[in-house]
Amino acid sequence: MKNQKIALLLVIITAITTALFLPGLACAEEIIVDNWNATVDLDVNWSTYSGSAPTYGYDCRYITEGSGGDTVTWAPDVSEAGTYEVYAWWIYGSKRATNVPYTIHYDGGSETVRVNQKASGTGGQWNLLGTYDFASGTSGYVVLSDGPAAGGVVVADAVRFRFLDSDVLIVDNPDATVFTEGYWHRLSGCPDGYETDLRYKAEGDGTYYVTYRPDLPVDGDYNVYAWWIHGSKRATNAPYTITYNGGSETVRVNQKATSGQWNLLGTYPFVAGTSGYAELRDGPGAAGVVIADAVKWELQPLPTYAPVAKTGQTTSYAPGDDGDLEQGVTWPHPRFTNNGDGTVTDNLTGLIWLKNADCDGTKIWADALTFCNGLAEGTCGLSDGSVPGEWRLPNLRELQSLIDYGNWDPALPNIHPFDNVQPDFYWSSTTVMSTSDYAWLVCIDTGRLFLNQEKSYAIYVWPVRGGN
Repeated sequence: MKNQKIALLLVIITAITTALFLPGLACAEEIIVDNWNATVDLDVNWSTYSGSAPTYGYDCRYITEGSGGDTVTWAPDVSEAGTYEVYAWWIYGSKRATNVPYTIHYDGGSETVRVNQKASGTGGQWNLLGTYDFASGTSGYVVLSDGPAAGGVVVADAVRFRFLDSDVLIVDNPDATVFTEGYWHRLSGCPDGYETDLRYKAEGDGTYYVTYRPDLPVDGDYNVYAWWIHGSKRATNAPYTITYNGGSETVRVNQKATSGQWNLLGTYPFVAGTSGYAELRDGPGAAGVVIADAVKWELQPLPTYAPVAKTGQTTSYAPGDDGDLEQGVTWPHPRFTNNGDGTVTDNLTGLIWLKNADCDGTKIWADALTFCNGLAEGTCGLSDGSVPGEWRLPNLRELQSLIDYGNWDPALPNIHPFDNVQPDFYWSSTTVMSTSDYAWLVCIDTGRLFLNQEKSYAIYVWPVRGGN
């Protein structure tokens, strides 16, 4: 029995680690290939490490510098063609290689990126190698070799492919406009830099700048981010000016903090094209060496608006009135569905109403709340499987949503399946804010709203559940 439990535990652990680390299982926009899913050429030459250092997963491979004949290949199965950021993970050590060659084979070519696996702050994290286009399938891959000229022990752990959709645009410093070129110095091989290099300049009076100008695909609100690397002499008050549709704003940032990541500058409206841009200057008041690396624009989703339905009124009494324009969401047909279990679904709102609109007579407001909350299958003709707590007293908007302002006596749609509808007022759960002893009512006979009613009066009750 004990052996069976151990075997079952091993199966569960295997399933969990497989789900966590098999390529393509992380999420639709990210593929992670760990070393044990990679292809290791001359496997016997690569040792395995599974100690306390922060490997990705539970181990990594390593090898002493060689001539380049021993390789590890990470080949993702790309589900969606597009642009991907490619990252590598390794662990730090005093004997690590300082010139490790990763070769990225992308759609249309290949590029070798040399990294310093000995650099402080790079071990046990994702380090960006670059941004590349990949076709769907397995034609793209990354190869790590043991040399030549790697400069130490080479570590092969995991590689990550992060999808950048068309709503994300990145302008790196090589694609930016630099004024004046000779004053902004280049720095290559920075482990925390975006891609391969960056620009830097000592603090000045603001004369010299780097301009990042994206070609945005659509109008909209964009989050704007900047990337830099930290250092003891970095500027603590670097000025980024974002020029957007309708204005500009200067944002001061501390480049001694939050190195090697995207840092949000703000959210701004832009029009499609190249009229908007971000500009980084050398001052004034930058307070240190200014780093100009990359800037990213990320389109924000459109806000979700609550739709407003038509009132039901179709007779016009004056040009431009409700009956003339009939603004709002068109009602579905049929408007209501009799569920045959004592409930009726409103196909416009998704709300589920009690079919019997007068199940238990009139009640004061507090008792109406309690009655609705305690409603369940077996009462008021219900056979819907509902339990106490699912039903409620409708709020004012919910109750008013039943009204057809093209009708009266009752002010409901012509064809409705409800029983015992009273030509009178019904409670809502909405309190009158100016006088909390009163609650809002809706007259089902005319559709009139009413607020001058104390909660101590007995009024009709129409329970509801569901909806969003």
